[in-house]
Amino acid sequence: MKKYLKGGVFLLCLFFAPALFGGEYDFDISEIEKKPYSFDGSVEFSSNIYSFDKDSAMYNLKYQEKPESYDYKTDFRLNGGYETGSLKYTVKTSTVYLRSPDEETETDFLFMEQYIGYFGDDFRFSLGKMTMKWGKGYAYNPAGFLDRPKNIDSPEDAQEGYQIASAEFTRSYSGALKNISYIQALYYVNDDMNRSLGRKDGANYAGKFYMLLFDTDIDLMFTGGESADGRYGVDFSRNIRTNLEIHGEYGRTENIRRMTLGGNETVCMDNWLLGLRYLTENDATYILEYFHKSTGYTEDEMDIFYEAAENSTNPSSLAKSPYAGNNPMTNYLYLKTSVREPFDVLYFTPAVVLTANLDDGSFSFSPEAVYTGFTNLELKLKAYVLSGGNNTEFGEKPMDKRAEIKIKYYF
Repeated sequence: MKKYLKGGVFLLCLFFAPALFGGEYDFDISEIEKKPYSFDGSVEFSSNIYSFDKDSAMYNLKYQEKPESYDYKTDFRLNGGYETGSLKYTVKTSTVYLRSPDEETETDFLFMEQYIGYFGDDFRFSLGKMTMKWGKGYAYNPAGFLDRPKNIDSPEDAQEGYQIASAEFTRSYSGALKNISYIQALYYVNDDMNRSLGRKDGANYAGKFYMLLFDTDIDLMFTGGESADGRYGVDFSRNIRTNLEIHGEYGRTENIRRMTLGGNETVCMDNWLLGLRYLTENDATYILEYFHKSTGYTEDEMDIFYEAAENSTNPSSLAKSPYAGNNPMTNYLYLKTSVREPFDVLYFTPAVVLTANLDDGSFSFSPEAVYTGFTNLELKLKAYVLSGGNNTEFGEKPMDKRAEIKIKYYF
């Protein structure tokens, strides 16, 4: 804890020292020139109010005592960088204070990204903690082998990176094939770094080949090594019209451990996604994606889990199992519809989000509203309504309704 606080204090002193100790302001034409350093950040306060479903299986697993009906979180982000010529240093930090419904509090400081790099015209090299952002999906990324899973409630949120060494080669051409690039990444897995990328310690590699062919973006990816499962993937994205884009993504993982209540089995996992993004003349945007996971649990397997949850003598173990995670089943549909400044209401963007489990028919419906009319300030209200019968994914969630407010200030 102390090292996190010291890290945060050090960054604050580093970034704010010029402002605290600077002299009187004098106009200098050099001040409007691009500076080698950059600094920005944000402070976000968020809070949720819950309507708990006390008869649901997941409520009984997650809460042994009656929880509070609310939580709140503060997330303080600092981003900085220094650039000289083709060399660049980037750092992004997050300091979070969280108070959960079970009245537990948590404070955490971490580096979201921190890397140095050389960025030339045809060659780039980066070393440190970074996000790779592989894949074309908006809500899901079956081929995002070197990225953390997205938060399905807010897929656009910035993600924490991994410690990686990456080299990229790029070439441009005229004709049907306009661009190609290749990324070669190396990373190590142990208890101190990149643990979620492999089950055991060891050196690993990954690669991504990109080409822009016939106005279609295409990527081919792979991973392997001493501790990582062999993985292969492909994705594509193409603008059918200026306002209509289609995309797809496929990822295969060999020899993964599939956990069931009856024991573990070793299988190959094939995940894939198809989606589109459509923009209307009235600035309405539709994002639609279908996601398939071959190792998802069947309805019969989930029925066994829900029965075990009701009679469990070790609820914490079941609560941490894949059955209780996000997207435990096989087929999902994601739809987001947003409208920019409807009825000429400036700085206002309403939206609705639907996440549906196509196997058991349960779903989550979420209307939201975002207002950005104040300088450097974003206000967001969002509601979650979960619907489903007994022994369905969204019907057995700990809550059946949730209201969320976010206030974010940028500087």
